[in-house]
Parts: sequence; C-alpha cells; structure tokens
Amino acid sequence: FRQRQYPVIWTRHLVPENDTESDIQLLGGRPLRPSDPLSAFAAGWMPNRGELVVEKSRYSAWSVPEFASRARSVSCIVLAGVTTERCILATAIEAAANGVMSMTVADGCASVSESLHCNSLRAIVAGDFGQVASVDEVLRRLPLVQEAAP
Repeated sequence: FRQRQYPVIWTRHLVPENDTESDIQLLGGRPLRPSDPLSAFAAGWMPNRGELVVEKSRYSAWSVPEFASRARSVSCIVLAGVTTERCILATAIEAAANGVMSMTVADGCASVSESLHCNSLRAIVAGDFGQVASVDEVLRRLPLVQEAAP
C-alpha cells in the first residue's frame, strides 16, 4: 500500500485508565492500558511518519471519529489485522452500515483458531458486510495510484 501511495491507517487497542466501559478486555479479562508493554507495535510493524494511528477502546475502528471521517472519504477500505472475529468483523459490519465498501485480507488477518478465523470470514461474506480476498487478489483488484507530477 505504501508503494502504491495508498493511505495506511494503523489501529491499536488502548483502553484509557479512566475507561471502565470498554468492550475490549484482553489478557484474562483485564483491559490493555497504554502503559502495558503489549500495547506497543511489534518490531518490523511500525507506522511511518504521516500515517494515522487510531487508538481505540472499542472493537470497531469506526468508534474513532477521525477513522470514520477518513473511511467515508475513500471508495474502499482494506482490512487486515487481529482478531478476525472481533476487530475485523466489527469494522467490516460498521463499514457496511456506513455505506463504505470493505475488503478483508484473508491471509492478512488472524484469530486464536483457524476455524474461528474462517467462520468470521464467512460471516463477512454471508452478511454482505464486504468482500474477502487474499493479499494477491486485493492488490490485483485495486487500481494503481499514479504519482502526481511535480
């Protein structure tokens, strides 16, 4: 996406210290706080300068107004990440509810089990919440973005 100059938006699970109503409960039922080392981006998976980082305490990225605004301004959003049955599915459902096409990258998502991952991808298609495709298929389907002349 960077090579094709498509916008990249990152999401992070972060539950503010004063948030007691988050629907994201990780690590044995405790919320993932900004001070937790597990909230850091993994080595090799870091946002570049200028890429939006959405900090969310809900499953769907649509819960963050800046994400929702950006998502409404493009013809399609492409979803990848973890977990397929929570954040990916919730974001795909919200995209459909907001009239935005989504494409979920099947081999760019993961879950705690293969069956849960596959069933979640089936739910996206069966519910008409978006398309599901491999990385290669996504790249073939999306048009190339031409760099503007200087």
